[in-house]
Amino acid sequence: MNTLTTSGQAPAARAVLALLTEFTNLPATGIELREALPSQGVPWAVRVSLHSDLADFEQWREALAILPEDVDQYGSGTLAWLKATADYAGIPIEVIAYYDTDDPAEDPR
Repeated sequence: MNTLTTSGQAPAARAVLALLTEFTNLPATGIELREALPSQGVPWAVRVSLHSDLADFEQWREALAILPEDVDQYGSGTLAWLKATADYAGIPIEVIAYYDTDDPAEDPR
């Protein structure tokens, strides 16, 4: 049985609202409340998923003050993605950008 409730999502939802209010010019994207990892110390986290342009990822990265060296790159076949995490308003915010490439080892940044 799942012991998490929707009331537990409120801090993550407030963080999303604060993000959207503070950074009104960020590119619109999918935003998801998700269960956090136990090591993150909170029950809920936020995932921002970008599927269009890596420049959008850079705008989100800069807004959340994530250093370029704190961005991880992954790939499988011709699909690659960048991932970075920051805390915002006490909530872990994970930013992921997916992109196609002929060479998964290629670093687009």
